[in-house]
Amino acid sequence: MEINNATLAAQFQATTDSLIDLLETFTPDTFNRKPAPTAWNAGDVAEHLLLFDLRLQEILATAIHPADRNP
Repeated sequence: MEINNATLAAQFQATTDSLIDLLETFTPDTFNRKPAPTAWNAGDVAEHLLLFDLRLQEILATAIHPADRNP
């Protein structure tokens, strides 16, 4: 099954929307509380995922050309 960029982008957007809905359930205290001194808190994880989301949207918005090589 081949998935095109538009389909992948739509699926990823739905996942991002679900993440945002989940993040909105956190209180500021729980969002920023670290479970251990060197661990990431929910805010750190959210920032990481949303930065990835922005980069992936840029990639999916560009034209994709088949590679001119053997796999």
